[in-house]
Amino acid sequence: MACTEAERFLQSIGGVDHERRSTNRQLSLQSFNTSYASLNVLTKRGMPNTALRRKPLVDACRKEGWDPRYLNQQPAHGETPVDLLLRELQDLSDAGRQDVRNRLLYAVQHQGFEDSRLPEVGPDAIQRPRPDPLIALRKVLQKAEIQPVVLLDDLSDGIELACAKEMQLQRQQGNHQLVVALGRRAQKLGLDHPRIQSNLNRSDRQWKRDALMEKVERLLAGKRSAQDKAERLMIEAITDDPEFRVCRRQLEHCLRERLGAVKNDPLASELLDQRVGLELNRRRLALLEQRLSSELVADQGNMELG
Repeated sequence: MACTEAERFLQSIGGVDHERRSTNRQLSLQSFNTSYASLNVLTKRGMPNTALRRKPLVDACRKEGWDPRYLNQQPAHGETPVDLLLRELQDLSDAGRQDVRNRLLYAVQHQGFEDSRLPEVGPDAIQRPRPDPLIALRKVLQKAEIQPVVLLDDLSDGIELACAKEMQLQRQQGNHQLVVALGRRAQKLGLDHPRIQSNLNRSDRQWKRDALMEKVERLLAGKRSAQDKAERLMIEAITDDPEFRVCRRQLEHCLRERLGAVKNDPLASELLDQRVGLELNRRRLALLEQRLSSELVADQGNMELG
């Protein structure tokens, strides 16, 4: 049945109205989604706290080997914890500890606390915070399959002093390679303590001495050419390290066996000690002359290039 003009007119009006209602619903839905997304972002970011918690900041400093100077204090009349934090940040800047300063600011941001007076921390410091020194040092011990004595979870001392004590105990037990590994890891972590450096130097020297004597022992068990090489190594060692007494005694023993084998010399046994001392000094002097000659040649070459 054909529609009249009036019916077609009413249908067109209804279609337009339906299209308008559909468009309004779409716009409302888009507006709702946008508002919900914005609210979700704000929720994830978190609203800034009204109070700054200082204990996590103190713990963050101590993990980096820094004893807080101001954060441990109570705010004076009219001051806030932020004032103490600003002083601590300035103290860190004056001490050149930018790493601890960034770590501290990261800990503040982790609380969700905001204050216009606080400086911004770079994205690198937030994305790549320094490792926990205690965990890093204990990994060195774990790799060596040695249980820690001082570097335990409940440290009674600061991390730097605890590391120094651990190194000293391990050095006294003869674990010089482990002490060297601990010392070098501590340096990379920025730990600075005179006892760390002292233990590192002493163990490094002893470790090199032990490695040299092991090599000398293997060479001395070989042929004559290997024995000659062992004597050269010992001459170089006592020249560079005059207090290397174990090496000196071993070299004197080798020279005594070599020089004591001279035939048809009735005075050889009586003068053996003097001959050993003279031979040792002769070889040391020859080594020093050789080194000096090499340095002169190198200097002349540099002057010609210049």
